[in-house]
Amino acid sequence: SRGYRELAPVAGVSVGAVSGAIKRLRSRGVIIGTRPRLKDFDAALSTFELGYADRLRPRLQPARMTTGSQSMDELRERIGKAFAQHPEAELALSGELGAAVAGADLVASAATIHTSWPYRRLLAGLRLKPSVTGEVTLLRRIGPVDVSPVVGRPALANPILIRAELLVQGGERQLQAAHQLLELIPRP
Repeated sequence: SRGYRELAPVAGVSVGAVSGAIKRLRSRGVIIGTRPRLKDFDAALSTFELGYADRLRPRLQPARMTTGSQSMDELRERIGKAFAQHPEAELALSGELGAAVAGADLVASAATIHTSWPYRRLLAGLRLKPSVTGEVTLLRRIGPVDVSPVVGRPALANPILIRAELLVQGGERQLQAAHQLLELIPRP
């Protein structure tokens, strides 16, 4: 199917993986028809969020980093500069910092950055250092990254992805912000 071939590179998976996912969603009643149509948006969102935590996120090569003494605001500024200087890095904010920039009532103490670049190319420019307990998580980018309409502001990951990342983190603050992000997710 042409749609599967178009979806596969955006999702970063094979056409067979897209086909298998569509079959599973059909069997759960989330989508219907020969040309897949969404039947139940909330069920589809829940299915994605569970799949993100269990299957997709581990494949995005998570790497924990620390900012050292820089604040989240300083990190956000550095990400904005890096995005402006190297748009090919396709940086997108997610997690707490992404939610805060998107408008959730949350003071970020952690950040998730999606990128298509090798992580080592980002470390110096963002002043990050590897750390198993770091407050920054780097993940391989999935899906398109839109240029931010605000100059100097880094792009945001899709609100569905930001929400899924908050749910993975799972604290009370993150869960409240994830609930607030539901308003930013366009409904079909």
